[in-house]
Amino acid sequence: MQPQHFGAWFALAGDPVMACLGFALAGSLLGFLFFNFSPAKIFMGDSGSLTIGLIISILAIKLINYDVTTIHNPIILHVSKPIFAMAVLVYPLVDTLRIFIYRAARGVSPFSADRNHLHHRIIDIGFSHKKTVITIYTINILIIGLSVFFSFLEATYTFIIVGGTALFIAQVPFFIKKVKNRTVHEK
Repeated sequence: MQPQHFGAWFALAGDPVMACLGFALAGSLLGFLFFNFSPAKIFMGDSGSLTIGLIISILAIKLINYDVTTIHNPIILHVSKPIFAMAVLVYPLVDTLRIFIYRAARGVSPFSADRNHLHHRIIDIGFSHKKTVITIYTINILIIGLSVFFSFLEATYTFIIVGGTALFIAQVPFFIKKVKNRTVHEK
């Protein structure tokens, strides 16, 4: 999740209070991230992640409900607000949906722990923790860019393009892992 994208949207929309909230959260997470790279010196608990989730949800809801008649910036005027909010939140949305479906299809509780999250799979194909974070961040920016770039289309088509791209990219680590496993077994 990248609250600075919410902050940028609100800054372009002319809402300094919500922009400050987004940028303040982004700054605090950046400071935390510095000490959380492997080997981590600090760990976030449930209270921290729940508070971040609360602020992110407030930013998303405020963005989706923002009055477009007050927006005068042509950069964001025609961007679909729900699609932009989903694009910013694409990683947790896609990963959670994928994990729930995967576990339910296997008859396992959707709340049980395993190593099937996207970040685990990216690490399993040989990426370091740092490269995994950078990869997820880059993909998130790509998806956000698609939501803005295709804003000239009808929202349904933009949603299909953005959502389809996100779902396709989410399957790439599993495909690479499968190819690597097949190659190892053939030798």
